[in-house]
Amino acid sequence: MRSIARVAASFLFSCVTLSLGAGPSAGCGEDGSAPYAGWDTAEDSDGVYRVRFLAPPWKRVPTTEGDGRIELVVPQVFGSLDAGTPPKYTLEASLLRGLALPTLQAEIARISSARVLRDPAPFTTLSSDIGFSAVLADSTNARFYQLVTLAAPSDRALLVVVELNEDPRNDLEIDAMLRAIDVRPFAE
Repeated sequence: MRSIARVAASFLFSCVTLSLGAGPSAGCGEDGSAPYAGWDTAEDSDGVYRVRFLAPPWKRVPTTEGDGRIELVVPQVFGSLDAGTPPKYTLEASLLRGLALPTLQAEIARISSARVLRDPAPFTTLSSDIGFSAVLADSTNARFYQLVTLAAPSDRALLVVVELNEDPRNDLEIDAMLRAIDVRPFAE
């Protein structure tokens, strides 16, 4: 019962936040009472995982067909992607060989110029997928990273990298989005 209330609170907050910020046409659908009302869903080409997101402000970026990646962005200026300005937020999800924790540790090492703000800690999605999460800050490009890895079928890990301008540790929208990710088998 507690998790149902938590899910409802997370999505209601996201819906209200977007409705206030983007006007009456944005938000949660007709009555906002259905789970994920107003959310779009992107599923990878192999059907192993899916990411839910609010559109707008998120936009899906085309990726190479069959590469198993999903990429989303929120531009700095609503409605446009300027090649010279990094997006306000990016989310990139991809499947990698390996287990969740070593995959996360390897990604932390790959972003060598960043310092760890939150050490790897257990992470669970609303559909009970389990993995790990960490937060990094990169002073060379004034960006923050929230990294999540989730266990996936066939000895793989789903790596989700959210890059943003602000510290994500208290960002309820990003947290709700990450917790809404599903890995097969999907809980319907």
